[in-house]
Amino acid sequence: MKETIATIPVNDLFAPKDGCPFCRMERMLFAAWSACSRSSIASL
Repeated sequence: MKETIATIPVNDLFAPKDGCPFCRMERMLFAAWSACSRSSIASL
């Protein structure tokens, strides 16, 4: 699924009170992007 601002679970990022929510968003998006990249490479 293509990531858009509407598909990012923003409330989940702000629920934990430890660390930076924007850092959590970056890690989450990077992990999702990495998973998509690996699956498209595997299909080549």
